[in-house]
Amino acid sequence: MVLRLIRTFDQAEKNIHQYNADLPNSRILQQRLRTHLVWYYSPRYNELAPSKFIGFIGMNGEKYANAEESIFDGGRTEGVLHNYFDVISNEHELYQKLQHQLFNLLRRYNKSTRSNVRLNIPKQKFLQRIQSGRHNPPWAIDELILALDLYFRLSSLPSDENHPEIVSLSKLLNRLPIHPQSSRQEKFRNPNGVYMKLCNFLRLDPSYRGRGLDAGSKLDEVVWKQYVNNREELSAIVEIIRNEYRKVTRPRPQTSDAIRIDEDEEFPEGRIIERLHRAKERSARAARVKKQQVLAKTGALKCEACTFDFQKFYGDYGVGFAECHHIRHLQELRRKSTIKLEDLSIVCANCHRMLHRIRPWITVQQLHTLLKSRKVL
Repeated sequence: MVLRLIRTFDQAEKNIHQYNADLPNSRILQQRLRTHLVWYYSPRYNELAPSKFIGFIGMNGEKYANAEESIFDGGRTEGVLHNYFDVISNEHELYQKLQHQLFNLLRRYNKSTRSNVRLNIPKQKFLQRIQSGRHNPPWAIDELILALDLYFRLSSLPSDENHPEIVSLSKLLNRLPIHPQSSRQEKFRNPNGVYMKLCNFLRLDPSYRGRGLDAGSKLDEVVWKQYVNNREELSAIVEIIRNEYRKVTRPRPQTSDAIRIDEDEEFPEGRIIERLHRAKERSARAARVKKQQVLAKTGALKCEACTFDFQKFYGDYGVGFAECHHIRHLQELRRKSTIKLEDLSIVCANCHRMLHRIRPWITVQQLHTLLKSRKVL
């Protein structure tokens, strides 16, 4: 039998998956489990496999069992796998997880782990390719906020993804109405994915002595910088998401059962907070009564920030047209409350978007003062 060494990372990753598929039904693979010293990890499948199996093109359990054992030269396979994987030390943030995973794999077949095994993970460029591929949608702000909150609450990173808090967060992320069901793959936000995201935060934590897991997103850094010194606000946002997300889970006719929103308009606190806030602003009855109140008092619906008057500018087309901005923010969303007219302000669309965009939150009067200082009024 002629076995050719692999030539691509994809071939190695496919073999890792094949090894784990064949292992339960192959006595030879099970018998030789403890003989392997060098193991390779696939984040895509969250699986480990030995170098002597994955180093050859198209390897499977049947080929392995029928080949002469002398063919499986660890030096040859490790040499070619070095092009795609890096060995990690016991100080690496994934070492404990993978060691624990290997221990469980061997224990399943009544084998013990050898103390001198070497663990390998994909090189940085292959990790980035895995994370940027069309598999699961990128992490949204809401999801990162929840993950960062868990990262801060854990005194230290658990040894693997089976920690109850990680499993619990995985279940919550799967319930959130953020990503369409059609975009979710089988392993969407599974415990291993949550664990990996926690490892991404390690690279941003100056108190962590190791390197942390690379290949995180720029949004990881944005969320980290925004809340690393603002834990109180982080906790408040997490409380709202956990307690109120069910209010935005109803299917929307003509789209899907997930939140759709222009990314440019998304709140820094995430999509769920944005939807809850806008729900108060879009109360048809409250907005109608507020406009009637302002018209009766002032005779016009002028933007309270920039003084723009739709009727004056557009004539009859602008009669009764304006938007309402809810001036209460996180503190109101944390508890059930009725919409009070004094909590609504009349604004134009441009000023409304600025009020939603600027952080820390500013009031309508502060925006008005800012516009006056810039001599645009």
